Amino acid sequence: MKKLIGAIAGCVAAYYVIDVLAAVSMACAWGDLVEYGHMQAAHELDDTFHKRYCKRNLKVFDSTREALLEKMKRK
Repeated sequence: MKKLIGAIAGCVAAYYVIDVLAAVSMACAWGDLVEYGHMQAAHELDDTFHKRYCKRNLKVFDSTREALLEKMKRK
């Protein structure tokens, strides 16, 4: 029984890690769009992401996006 609970917990943890990595990769794609001047596409990606994803993913997306903006401002 302990092995089954451990396996389920591992699968749930893996799901959340993959979910967060997807949000981070979308934020990086947004950053690339902004960096290359495709602002309309960046705004569409931002709007679509905010309409479809849960609050946890939105927090990850927004924090990564803010970090990317700070990085761009330093350059």
